[in-house]
Amino acid sequence: MLIPWEEVFPLPYAFNVPCISVHFQNLFYYDTYFLNRGLIALGDIQQAENNVNDILFLVDRLGFMPNSNRLDMTNRSQPPYLCMMVKDVYDATGNKEWLKTAYPLIGKEYEFWITKRSTTYGLSRHHHDATQEYLADFCEHLKKCACH
Repeated sequence: MLIPWEEVFPLPYAFNVPCISVHFQNLFYYDTYFLNRGLIALGDIQQAENNVNDILFLVDRLGFMPNSNRLDMTNRSQPPYLCMMVKDVYDATGNKEWLKTAYPLIGKEYEFWITKRSTTYGLSRHHHDATQEYLADFCEHLKKCACH
């Protein structure tokens, strides 16, 4: 059975979305890195930390950060920016206790990339675990979105 497009993993912290479009009202991995760079530059370190905490939450539950917290996007990921986001927040806060909780989850995500997204040459790559049924349904979903 396919997952409805609007279902999401509920997250423990408020997060930033990448744009105002109704289709992007979720926590997205790649976008969050760049949003956090801006938040930290503007002095909103707590919000940047909230965003990273939500990503850490998902890594803890799923073993990796999916494309977004939408359930239908858990079959793929975006570039692994978690270690850089943790470093940015730590550099801004100096909070060693927070770093101690984040560090093992960075390792958990790394394990995902070297075991689930590694090529025969040992390089990590983008990939998905989508079924043919999911891909066909996703194509129909995109056609409907294009009409609105």
